[in-house]
Amino acid sequence: MRDFITCLEFLTRVRFSKRTDWRDEDFSRSVPYFPLVGLVIGSLLAAVNYGLFYIETPLFLRVTLLLLAEIIITGGLMYDGFMDTAD
Repeated sequence: MRDFITCLEFLTRVRFSKRTDWRDEDFSRSVPYFPLVGLVIGSLLAAVNYGLFYIETPLFLRVTLLLLAEIIITGGLMYDGFMDTAD
């Protein structure tokens, strides 16, 4: 369970622990949980999408709010990697 929490804390802005000592071994053991954390993130974004669809938000606004929700949940980690590649 600790490896899953480590992976969740690394890939999102969600914090469950107040750990300050991070080791390479912690991250290497958490790699198998990446798909599960992706499922959690996808489920959160699907819930946001469903809520916005339910209140009949226009498509452009819904897409914009979904992108903003992803940036808030993940802290922009994926976009940071893309921007580094574009440099």
